[in-house]
Amino acid sequence: MEPELKKDNANKTKAVALTLQDWLALAGTLALSAMVVYGFAGWSRLPGLGVTVFTFSGAALTFWRLWGSLNISKGGVFTVVCALLLALTYALFANEDMRLMNLPVLTAALLTGLYALSSGADALPHGPRALVSLAGRAVKDSVRHMDKPFRGVAALKKDQHKSLKNLGLGLLIAIPVLAVALRLLSSADEVFSAGLSKLLKGLSLTQGTGAAINIFLTLGLGLMLFSLIWGIRQPVNPVQDKKAISLPVLTAAVVLGALITAYALFVWVQVNYLFGGAKSAAMAGGWAQYARKGFFELVFIGALNIGLMSLTLKKGQRSLPLRVLNGALILLSALMLLSAARRMILYIEAFGFSLLRLITLWAMAMILSALAAFTVRLLHPDARLFRPLAALALASWVGLNLLSPAALVANWNAEAFIKGSLRTADTGYLASLGADALPALRRLQENGSLDAAEAIRDLHRRGPSPWYVWSLAEMKLDREMLNNVFITPSGRTDK
Repeated sequence: MEPELKKDNANKTKAVALTLQDWLALAGTLALSAMVVYGFAGWSRLPGLGVTVFTFSGAALTFWRLWGSLNISKGGVFTVVCALLLALTYALFANEDMRLMNLPVLTAALLTGLYALSSGADALPHGPRALVSLAGRAVKDSVRHMDKPFRGVAALKKDQHKSLKNLGLGLLIAIPVLAVALRLLSSADEVFSAGLSKLLKGLSLTQGTGAAINIFLTLGLGLMLFSLIWGIRQPVNPVQDKKAISLPVLTAAVVLGALITAYALFVWVQVNYLFGGAKSAAMAGGWAQYARKGFFELVFIGALNIGLMSLTLKKGQRSLPLRVLNGALILLSALMLLSAARRMILYIEAFGFSLLRLITLWAMAMILSALAAFTVRLLHPDARLFRPLAALALASWVGLNLLSPAALVANWNAEAFIKGSLRTADTGYLASLGADALPALRRLQENGSLDAAEAIRDLHRRGPSPWYVWSLAEMKLDREMLNNVFITPSGRTDK
């Protein structure tokens, strides 16, 4: 064992010859990390255009390194395209809640697609456990190759050392010269000066300890990105779904039987009261009060049932009793989910739309799709449906984002209020949705809502956005704010 350990340690410290493309890739990853550390300037608000630029630049850099060894597959291309479309929404729309929720989806989709295009379609996960395995591999790849540039320096020849030295000297000279040139150009043209000031607004050019921390963060993030790209390029074995956890047939039958009994009682109550008309109207608080509670719990129950069915079908897919029980569970889960959807619709009609309610409706649709897939699995036990389901979920989520969820919610509430089907319009909530809600607030203002005018002023008080927050919606809001344009309820324009 000792000779093998010595050999491994020697390999870890062995110099690695990096090509010109490798050094250029390192420069690219350091530039991307510098954009984040210095350009995002403290992250006073979640990035918009910044995420789009970072994602497209990182993907382009990775494709450039993979060029010539790409394993084109429909699944890989589809996943990467979905990720890039999701990144594009950051530059189109401004809602920060959606930006935050999209970050893990964007990261997972982009890395999954890049691994698939590097190693072939088999790198796409066949199940949830394989997806977790792929995520673990990405985390390892982001750190295991960070030493490559240092080992590459050790492998440089004498003439290459001289070239690297000359490159560094050129950069040292170019930076102060560029600073002087930009200063002179700014003095020569006020428009150029204003544009440059806005672009550089909030740059984190700290001194002392802060500057050292920023340099350390830039180097660390740049090396991690370089390591990740290096790892994506390496040929890997297909991601296999590990042996799934399953329950014994008798245990699964007991659990399913108990749940089915409880669910059957619940569904009977729902049929009598939720769809019963007169009985439900007689309840305390009426429809609205009844609809206030339950839909989130029922959605969670649906997701829980899917997990349980995946455990029981793995081992008992050939067992007729378990298949019958799972069929009953699918039916009852669908009925409960329809009950949750009915509650949600009642609540929206009474109190208006919200971003959370829209996403909940999307989740309901995805759970129903999963239940349909499990129905197919009952009829065809050997069917592998994880990839189609994952593709449907990703495509529908991207499609929802391209429609601008915040604008959809704001427009629905504005139209419902204008038509009279919604008694009040919560303009404070609409303003909290951000610049995407501006057109809806304008329509409310034009129809005589004084609260809408105040909500628009609240949006303007946020101040101009730094470049990394920019989006089409934000730019329109900034333009209005700079022009100080307000439309009065009577339709007159004030400045």
